[in-house]
Amino acid sequence: MAILQRHPGLRLAAVVAAVALILAAALGAAAALHWHQFVYYCSPQSAVQCEHTWTPGWVNPAALGICLVGLAVAAGVVVAARRSSP
Repeated sequence: MAILQRHPGLRLAAVVAAVALILAAALGAAAALHWHQFVYYCSPQSAVQCEHTWTPGWVNPAALGICLVGLAVAAGVVVAARRSSP
């Protein structure tokens, strides 16, 4: 931790990397959850006769919640880095 305090450029790079990882994880999880909203059911007898079904309505609000939590955590990382900067 002491090396980050002595080198502000390295500290900035660490904060940017942390924020990028947090946002990528949140948006990736939300995208994966949203994609799973659309389910295709194919009967075992026919590979070409598939039906499109819907999953429950909580999928989109949950994906939005994951995005908002990710944004809040990323903002918290930036605020904490600004407060502790020399």
